[in-house]
This record gives sequence, C-alpha cells and structure tokens, in this order.
Amino acid sequence: TAGLRDTDDEVEKLGIEVSGRYLAQAQVVLACGASPDDVARTMEAVHDRTMATVIPVHTKWDLWEAEHATAQVDSVMVSAESGAGLTDLLAHIDDTAQCGAPDSSPDSVIITRERHRAGLTTARDELAEFVSVWTSGALPAPVAAVHLHTAREAIAELIGSVETEEVLDRVFRDFCIGK
Repeated sequence: TAGLRDTDDEVEKLGIEVSGRYLAQAQVVLACGASPDDVARTMEAVHDRTMATVIPVHTKWDLWEAEHATAQVDSVMVSAESGAGLTDLLAHIDDTAQCGAPDSSPDSVIITRERHRAGLTTARDELAEFVSVWTSGALPAPVAAVHLHTAREAIAELIGSVETEEVLDRVFRDFCIGK
C-alpha cells in the first residue's frame, strides 16, 4: 500500500493521484504483501479504488513458508529470491487478463467506461451500507431506505431511465460556460 495513504506532501499527493488513475483503469491488480496482514491491508486499500480483479500475492514466500507452513492462505505465493511461484503468478495473471476474472463465464460483464464504474460502485456501496444499517438496526427504516433510493438512482442513470429535468440540470451544470 506504499503510496496509497493520506498525506500533506504535494509531490506525494500527485503520485497517489497517478496511482489512483492506474488502479481505476486496471484489468488486474496485484495486492502484494510479505505477511497475511500485509496482504489484507493492501486488499483493503485497493478495494474501493478499482473494479479490477485483485489477486492477493504473498511475497517472500521462501521466508514466510518456514514460519507459517500450515497456514491456509487463499493467494498466490511467490519468492523473488528463489523464483518459486513466479510461474504460477504469471499464469494466474494471464488467465485473469484473458477471462476478465478467474471464474468468469460467457455472461460476465466488462466495464469499459469510468461513468459506468462510478455508477456501479455507488450502487454497490449504497446497497452495502443499507444492509449494514438495516441489519444492525442503527437507523429507522425510512432513513435506511435513503441508501436504497441512492442505489436505485445510480442504476437508473446507467440504464438511461433518468428524468429529463435531471439530464438538463446536469448538462447545464457540467457543460455550459458562463452561467
């Protein structure tokens, strides 16, 4: 997660912005770490920054293996020192890049536009937030339903079922000069 953090340094902010653009456009992202905790932190850091398939990769496997030989880990294990696992990693990347995801099917969806990614991300996040507040009882039903409404609006915009007035408002807000 080097470079994916909050900072006051202007140069570092530019680097983080560039990383964010690459993550947003990526088809495959490698979440690398030298321990299960490192990999988990990296997965969490990239989760909201990409719609790409994220492959968890344990690095320094030659060192880690001796300490945690019995651990159950759902990731690719590699060692730059010995070269172990690199062939498996390359094959996994290749399979993912060709298929869109290791478990993809002919019905899989490929997202090609930033607007689509943003809309789907908003819908996913709002639905997850609704489930969270609804199951915890943290909010009354009418307030929790705001999350469902926001998710519905995001999906409606993607499929083109938005109100004419909303479209006109957006055109004038985003494209008109000198208003």
